[in-house]
Amino acid sequence: MFLKISSLRFFTILLFSISIFSQTKIVLLDSVTKKPLSNATIKSQKGIGFYTNKKGVFHVRKNKTKQITISYLGYFKKKVNICSIKDTVFLIPKTDVLDELIIKGKKKEKKIIRTKNYGNMLLRKKEEIVSCVIPSEKLIGYDINKVSFSFQKLTWTRRENILKTQTALIRVNVYDVLNNKPNNLLFTSKIIKINALYKDLLTVNLEDELLTFNKEGLAFGIEYIGNIDNTGNFCNTKRLHLRPRLSKNKSNYFKAITFLRNPSLHKIIVLNELMNSLLPKDMKRNYDRVLNIRFEVSK
Repeated sequence: MFLKISSLRFFTILLFSISIFSQTKIVLLDSVTKKPLSNATIKSQKGIGFYTNKKGVFHVRKNKTKQITISYLGYFKKKVNICSIKDTVFLIPKTDVLDELIIKGKKKEKKIIRTKNYGNMLLRKKEEIVSCVIPSEKLIGYDINKVSFSFQKLTWTRRENILKTQTALIRVNVYDVLNNKPNNLLFTSKIIKINALYKDLLTVNLEDELLTFNKEGLAFGIEYIGNIDNTGNFCNTKRLHLRPRLSKNKSNYFKAITFLRNPSLHKIIVLNELMNSLLPKDMKRNYDRVLNIRFEVSK
């Protein structure tokens, strides 16, 4: 009895071993990179399907399968005769070749809108001057490609030696407008360096920001962060400031309201009201000014 059971077990193991060794191990690789392709679909002629493992390996029985079809996303499908396979199959990746496409259409209408220089504004550290630009019908619907600001040269000779070793840091901010006031921040630039000893023209590229003039308008601000020395450390020198140039609030393309954001007052103030609050009654007048802005727009 024992001999019969032992013989039966031996026979079963032998059949199992023959079954294993009768299977052919095949590796599926990318024909270009020679990297294995995992989870590729393998189908026999009878429609029986299975997949390659993580290493791109699969097994087939040559005595039961004559032909297989291999498919993998992004590669050309391949039919292979089992008898012709040694140990590796290569799939060719598809290359998307498109016919040249030429699109003809209207060229974008581009405009450069300038404002004339008319004075400047003393801007202290941590303050921000913001002009809300409300467009006329001529400007509504135009995309903003670039915006430029200019700065007045500081001319106090007693400070020149200090300024030669220091650089002013600013940010340009863009807000949407609600009730003619700056509202939500739409864009803020990286920190920009400005040399206060020269009349700097600063241009910021906004093409990737998808900013378009709507009837409510947009607000553009210059935020003065502070000064750094030649070593990159912030300076504690008192009474240093910038002077962004201003313009008269007269344009065929927009009207504007300018504000000053002062962190010590924790509020935003209309520039015209602020200027008049600092003057005696007999000197009060309309200081209706806007940042000296240049727009490059297109539609």
